[in-house]
Formats: sequence, structure tokens, C-alpha cells
Amino acid sequence: MQAIQRFYASSSFIIGLIVSALLVAGILFVTYFQTLAQDNILLREPRAAIDSELRYLISLAEQRGTPETLAHIRERLDDSRHYYFYAVRDANGELVAANLPFWPNNNIEGLDNNFVAFEVDHSMMNHHARSSRWLSPHFDIMAKAGSLPNGYEVLVGRNVDELEVAQWVGTRLGLITIVILSAIALLCFGLAYYMVTRINRIAATADRVVSTGNLSERLSVDSSWDDLSKLSLALNRMFAELEFQVNAIQSVSDNIAHDLRTPLTRIRAKIEEVEPAEVRYKLLGDVDVLLGMFNGLLRIAKVENTKQQHAFTAFKINNIIEDLVELYEPLIDEKSQQLTLQLSEISCQCDRDLFFQALGNVLDNAVKFSPEASNISIRLFTKDEQCIVQIADSGPGIPERDYSNVLQRFFRLEESRSTPGFGLGMSLVAAVMKVHQGSVILSSNKQSATGSGLVCELRWPLTL
Repeated sequence: MQAIQRFYASSSFIIGLIVSALLVAGILFVTYFQTLAQDNILLREPRAAIDSELRYLISLAEQRGTPETLAHIRERLDDSRHYYFYAVRDANGELVAANLPFWPNNNIEGLDNNFVAFEVDHSMMNHHARSSRWLSPHFDIMAKAGSLPNGYEVLVGRNVDELEVAQWVGTRLGLITIVILSAIALLCFGLAYYMVTRINRIAATADRVVSTGNLSERLSVDSSWDDLSKLSLALNRMFAELEFQVNAIQSVSDNIAHDLRTPLTRIRAKIEEVEPAEVRYKLLGDVDVLLGMFNGLLRIAKVENTKQQHAFTAFKINNIIEDLVELYEPLIDEKSQQLTLQLSEISCQCDRDLFFQALGNVLDNAVKFSPEASNISIRLFTKDEQCIVQIADSGPGIPERDYSNVLQRFFRLEESRSTPGFGLGMSLVAAVMKVHQGSVILSSNKQSATGSGLVCELRWPLTL
């Protein structure tokens, strides 16, 4: 559900949705006029004109007689500017005035309101009018008949070729426009979905790199034609360069630790022969500090370079914590500290030795920096498909601005923690959690009786 919310909150999707909505509005607008075209609205004008002309001829015949009406019709037939079709037949069915070659009886289409439609070939016509319809061999005529006195009938018609062409073109253009607008709307929506999906993929990968520190991760690139793919390639090159630079920096301390450990070991062996004993013990202490620091660096480098998870298997985390507590119990009793355990029975995949060492570093800090007769608590539970271990102490705590710094090598809060150490313990914890695809989250212990303290939370997936 969270991904869908991010999707709908995307500006690219919103813009695509707005454009698609405008195109849909255009489709509805064109559909409206398409409906009007199919409703023969263009033929209403010639129908009204035919009705008006027919009423005029009938009225003229009633007032002035049929002969004068016939004369009026013949006069109009001779006028080249006139575009009506006429046919007048007597009581015997003979045409007496017409520019139509016949009175339509066959192959006619009955329309509403007594109108009819029929075709007349050009070859049968002797008239100035010609159809403007491309390659049309005939007139398309719409007409209506009426009765005159003395048994005469009159037919008045109009050529509707141009109107039918306009209606046909309007209908087809409307359909084509609807198809084009629909395709553009779908394209806009699809493009918005594609953009949001790719941007979310880039953002998710970048977020994982930031949260896990795994610079070896790369963005997937499945094409090269679009700008986002080119951006992904550029980001991959940037990640590769960053990985190289970070590894180069980390390798300096690792190489120094590796190269100097052997000479220091030899120096320590020679110091065993130094007299007097007080000087020997002081020198041995200094060398042991250096050896401990270098060994810590090598342990971190070994963990960070562990890419395989061959030692990962399902362990009961509560049993590992109970074993660790048993190991530290004498030190806890020595400081009269109270240890509270809230452990659920949870099995998940991990490297037992690495996890035991990381958890030991966190518990060692909690015991070391918490005052005597203070409280320490350990909780084990699951949430959101993650295994979570919380260790809360009652020590002086860490300023929030230094939460990320304490996970770096050699960082120490000398002003608040003067206890001997190398500043490598939490770096090792962070390295172990990185191997477990997890994280280390630090926060203030607001439940501490002393009003201060630190909560160290280790999170990693239940299944790897």
C-alpha cells in the first residue's frame, strides 16, 4: 500500500493524469459532435427548404391556378442559379414540367415526414447541376411530394451530395480523432506510470545504498533510449567510483593493521627480555594496545569483506542471547547491576559467531558505561518481518548528533566516556549487521531511572 501511495503522490503521475483527463474531455466533446452528425443534423436545412418551397408552390396553385404554377416552375428550371429539382405530373401520370427524368417510384428510400431519397444518374440529366462528390456517378436527391388542384402532383427535391460528403467526412474524422486522443491519453498515462516506476526504482536503490552502505549495489538498466536509463547509467558509474574510493580508504587502515601486526608481535617478544620489570610491563601494555587496535581493524575488514552467507542458518536468537548473558553475568554481578530479559522464542537466519560477537560488543558497552546498581534490559521481538534486539542501558548516553559517528572507526566520546578502548566496537557491530542486511538504530533511553542512557537496536530480516 505504501508503494501505491508514493505512486499517486508522484508529480509525474499527477501531470500524466491531468493530461489524460483533458484528452478524455476532448474525446467526449468530439463524441458529442459525432452524435450530432449521425443524427442527420446537416440534412435539416435542405428539409426545411424543400418544405418551404413545396408549401409555396401549393399555395401559388391554390391562389392563381395550376397553369401559372407550371409557368413559374418552368421559369425556375431555366434559371442556372436555381438548385432545386422539380417534377410535376398530371392525373394520367405524365410529366408536364420537370428537370428530373422520371417520377421516382422504384429504388427509393422512405424517410420520416414523407421525405424520400433516391439516386439519378448523371447521364439521365440535362441540367446545369453536377454533383461535387468525388467520382460520384449520380445525384443523391432528397425530395417530398405534394398535391396540386386538378389532380396534379408536384415533387420538390434537393441534391444532398455535398451534405452527405460532409456528414461522412465529419463522422470519419470524429472517429479518427477519438482514436488518436484515446491513444495519446493511454500513452500519457503509460508514460507517467513508466516514469514513476523508474524513478521509484532509482530512489529505492539509492535509499538502500544510503541505509546499508552497500556501494556495490547497482541500478538495473533494461534500455538505453530514454533519459532515465542514461541517468541510471551515470549513477551506476558514480556508485562504482564511490565504491572504489571508499574501498581504497578502508584498505589503508586494513593494510596498515595487517602489515604492522607482525613487527609489533616481534617487538613484543623482544620486550619480554627488557629489565627492569616495571619498564617491561609498561612497554608491553602499550604494545598490547596497538596489537588490540590492529586486531580489531582486521576483524572489521574480515567481516566487511564477507560476501558469502555460507555460515547462515536458522538459530534460536533467544538461546544466543541467554548464552551471552551467562558469559557476562559475573561482570554484571560485580557491578550490582540488574539485568531484565524479555525474550520471545524466535528462530531466524544468521551467522551465530558474528552475531554473538556483535551482540557481545553492545552488551559490553552497556555494562561498562552503566553505573553500579543500575538497570540494563534486553528485549527480543519481531516486527514487520524483522528480528529486533534492543539493549537499553543507564549510562550517560550519546548526543543525537553523534549517533551515526559512533558507528565509524576510531570515533570515541572522550568527554563522556574515558574508559579504555579503541573506538572499534560499534564499527564491528555495524559491519556485522550490514552482512545480515540489517541496521543499527540508536536512540535515547527515556525509560531509564537515571534520566539518561542509550538504546541500541539491532534489526535484520527474519529470512535472508
